[in-house]
Amino acid sequence: MAYFTILFDFDGTLADTQELAFDILNSVAPEFGIRPITREEIPALKKMSAWQLLRQRSGIPLWNVFKIRRLERRVRAEFLNRADDIHLFSGIPEMMRNARAAGYELGVVSSNAPGIVREVLAREGVEVNFVHAGSRFFGKAGAIRAACAAYDVDRSHAVYVGDELRDIAACKKARIDMVAVGWGFNAADALQGAGAKVAKTPQELLGILGTP
Repeated sequence: MAYFTILFDFDGTLADTQELAFDILNSVAPEFGIRPITREEIPALKKMSAWQLLRQRSGIPLWNVFKIRRLERRVRAEFLNRADDIHLFSGIPEMMRNARAAGYELGVVSSNAPGIVREVLAREGVEVNFVHAGSRFFGKAGAIRAACAAYDVDRSHAVYVGDELRDIAACKKARIDMVAVGWGFNAADALQGAGAKVAKTPQELLGILGTP
């Protein structure tokens, strides 16, 4: 399969936000009756899907959509307040510049705020063709379809690059190929167990995708 467009997730794929995310979640945890996350828990959490984390770890029942949305808005607001703390992973800027030079169209599809995504990319000198951000945390499949429709992306010649089990599920639902990265939130063995190809380094990612 020849890919012409690469759609990137942002948090955990391009941007190293794991420590910040855990810090923010722990800071707002008391407001939502959530037990703060300990470092000892992190290896086990990295093998869970986002739904499992919400159901098993947060204690928020899935039917309580209002509370889930309120938590999502609260976390998003804290990310906006700490945008200066967000940086791309080592090797990501070079990989993306090489991908553009090879002829790929690059897009970012993320639940993070569009202003944050654009600010971080600009700060690190990375150019993309489009940013489709600000979607709901559990609305990734719809966001992928919407981005492809808005920017005239042929999903049969596009690939999504993400770091979570929920990204795998979303790509299956959106009918788009996916390659996972092994440096993000979910552990590489969990991603492989869910059927995804996993790149261990940014350089290896381009090797897996080939040339357009």
